Amino acid sequence: MVKLCHKKSHLETLPHVLSFGVPWRLGELHENDLDRLQIASASSPRALSSKPLAYWPDGSIKWSAHSTLDDGTLSGDLSLGLKETTHQDTTAVFSIPETKNVAIETPNLRVEFGNAGDDCVIKNLNDTVYNGRSHLQVIDESANTQISVDSKVLSVEIESRSHVQIVVLVTGAHVIANKVPTQVPYQLRFYIGLHSDVIAAQHTFLYQLPEGLRLKSLGISFDIDLGTSQPFNKYVRLGGSEGGVLAEASQNLTGLWKPVPKAISKGQVLGERLPDIADWDYEWKDLLKYVVRWNDFKLSQLSPYGFELKKRVSEKNSWVKISSGTKSDGTAFVGSSKRGLGIGLKNFWEQYPVGLEVANLDLNLATLTLWLYSPDSEPMDLRPYQNLDLPTYEEQLDAMKITYEDWEPGFCDPYGIAKTHEFQLWTPKSTPSKKEFQKFSNTVRATNLIVPEAQHIFKTRVFADYWAPGPHIAPGADASGVDSNLEFLFDYYEAQIKENSWYGFWDFGDVMHTYDADRHCWRYDVGGYAWDNSELSTDLWLWLYFLRTQDIRVWDVAKAMTRHTGEVDVYHSGKWKGLGTRHGVQHFGDSCKQLRISNALYRRFFFYLSGGDERTGELMQELIDSQNSLTVLDSHRKVRKAPDVLPPRHVLVNIGTDFTALASAWFTNYERRSSGWQRSEKLIKGFLKTFEVLDYGFATGTVLMNLDNGQITKPSLPLAPYAISHLSSVFGLTEILSELFINFQNDDLIEAVKREWIRYSLAYNGGEEKQLELYGFSFGDKILRQGHARLISHSSVLTNDESLQKEAWNQFFTLTDETEYKGKQWTTEKLDTSETVNKQSAACGWITTNITAQYGIAALALLGRDAYWAGQN
Repeated sequence: MVKLCHKKSHLETLPHVLSFGVPWRLGELHENDLDRLQIASASSPRALSSKPLAYWPDGSIKWSAHSTLDDGTLSGDLSLGLKETTHQDTTAVFSIPETKNVAIETPNLRVEFGNAGDDCVIKNLNDTVYNGRSHLQVIDESANTQISVDSKVLSVEIESRSHVQIVVLVTGAHVIANKVPTQVPYQLRFYIGLHSDVIAAQHTFLYQLPEGLRLKSLGISFDIDLGTSQPFNKYVRLGGSEGGVLAEASQNLTGLWKPVPKAISKGQVLGERLPDIADWDYEWKDLLKYVVRWNDFKLSQLSPYGFELKKRVSEKNSWVKISSGTKSDGTAFVGSSKRGLGIGLKNFWEQYPVGLEVANLDLNLATLTLWLYSPDSEPMDLRPYQNLDLPTYEEQLDAMKITYEDWEPGFCDPYGIAKTHEFQLWTPKSTPSKKEFQKFSNTVRATNLIVPEAQHIFKTRVFADYWAPGPHIAPGADASGVDSNLEFLFDYYEAQIKENSWYGFWDFGDVMHTYDADRHCWRYDVGGYAWDNSELSTDLWLWLYFLRTQDIRVWDVAKAMTRHTGEVDVYHSGKWKGLGTRHGVQHFGDSCKQLRISNALYRRFFFYLSGGDERTGELMQELIDSQNSLTVLDSHRKVRKAPDVLPPRHVLVNIGTDFTALASAWFTNYERRSSGWQRSEKLIKGFLKTFEVLDYGFATGTVLMNLDNGQITKPSLPLAPYAISHLSSVFGLTEILSELFINFQNDDLIEAVKREWIRYSLAYNGGEEKQLELYGFSFGDKILRQGHARLISHSSVLTNDESLQKEAWNQFFTLTDETEYKGKQWTTEKLDTSETVNKQSAACGWITTNITAQYGIAALALLGRDAYWAGQN
């Protein structure tokens, strides 16, 4: 029996499907057991779908994915276990009609999707909603004129199906007239639950605009059939701040000089179907033709802290301001006395500029648009932020010494980056009351999780032992204060996100790299000190901290970062496909395009815990051949001498950062048994099997790798025989090796790798004498030694030597340089209001994101090995 925790930020929500992942120990669960799994809430079984997400080498289930309905009765404590029978309740099931279109029917709704070649994604929803479509507006920068763009569906497929939920994937393109490339791709995923009026959805936009064009707007629109309803029966709802609701009709009947009957005005406020006007007991009804009919409504959120509501009678008339507020919930509804449509964007104001728009409410066919990039904003400007003329590597490296930015002409290019939004559709049976609409807003904004207990996850060893469930197991003097420090660091960054407004279409989810203690702001404009872009594994720190705390606040920050770094900081098409961009003022600006940023390791946690988020799985799948990107661009081209000609089908691979990313992509694909997994297995085993040829193991620096089988050879001139970098182990190398050693523990191919890893672990922080003993040369003065304490901690497990774990804590607390976290006052400094642009609650000038990530990862790893040794003893 697996204990599960249900965590929810908003209690009052509409029924909707929840998906989650559960890990299993080696040999514990097999595929034929999946149909026997049952979830219980307060001893009451409920419908559950189950499927495999990942496998152990013996074929047993490593991760399973599940979906169930949260109808408001799910308790906080749940359990998952095997039942005796595999019988499933089939009293209500999905129906997939035999039509030329993909169509889905449930007891709650019917949706018919478009075909390839259509301009609409959804053709018909409940015979009320039509022509659901993704649309894009662009302008020609030189002429300042709008360019014609058409939207076309390329394919529609049922991506996955169960008796709880069906996922439909629509792939399309925005076709730009007379430009090359002519297509700007998009994807829409729809998650249709069996017993829910709510359809969860994702919209993914791939930035492939030709140079000279600027994005004006990006949105999703639906047409709603209002029939011949009278204008006072045509309703709109818009979400204000924190559950606030604007509830109006095309023709409002309240507040008139000659009041309508109370039953009529009250009914309209509630959204009820009002009787025909001829049946009213109201002497002034002939004068209602003079009451204005409002046709268009608009909510614009152009900053994270301000939205405006307005409406108008027609395009020929002025807009009338309704109200304004701070952070809109990002929800809307349009309908009549019959069904209508609600739509809501998760993290609405955080991804500004966004908006909601209702058009033609006074007509028979209204249009509801969710603006993912609002046309009320300035056209999107992704030109380089500066224009330094640095034609040579020498000049570029000189500039980097002062700005910490690797600037190179032509590399500040957004072509191929992406953005994914999550939104929800709602098909209530009638116009919702304010309270019901508030529930929809809660559903859209809520964090709603089912997650296995941390102790269970730890015992399965799916994430090895490089983290630990809280509270600290076997606490001792060495670890005193570490948990409170970890809490301090997370709380500080959560506050910094809010107080520094790290929000926006491209920015939401990322944090800044380094603080400027003189200006009392983060170095948003100083080269490589601006946006973090996963530098030194910030994503990894957050996910490990979530595993320990299971705090939904941590989940929110970690998930937002995973969405951002996996989409925006990585190229998904074009010449640099598969590479990510180093930290900088613009997320795509630095010329250092590397595998260390696109690293699949950072996506795995969300993928597995979410129950296999399809887009995240797709992003990891993109990376299984990312080694081919090394044939296009040498990320170390400016700092190392390389052979003029390489053998055919060979590339240079950095033994630390490159191998970590490649191994993470290959291993994840292998354990998921996804498309091409046998090739991924061949590549990773080829790399591990030939590791023994390296005289210096993990101190080698650069190796030559065969693209066809992953096998490596040691470097030859002009490459150095060895090279020590403080970066080699800090982008997830320790963590992926921990998993590889567990996964392949019965395979001889890892013995040489394990031996060399122990050697390197003992040497890095071991001092010159130990380095000379083990390698015959000194590593020199290396930094990030506190973070590297986790290496010898890992070796304590590999060598079964608990004394090395004690040495790891000693290194963690003593081997630090001035930038690392030793002897710090774990408090913040109060700032005078004149010190900052906006009032800040506090500052902490010694904090940097690099060291925060490394401190957090190392501390959690050492706590994990404490837990391991506690279990051994």
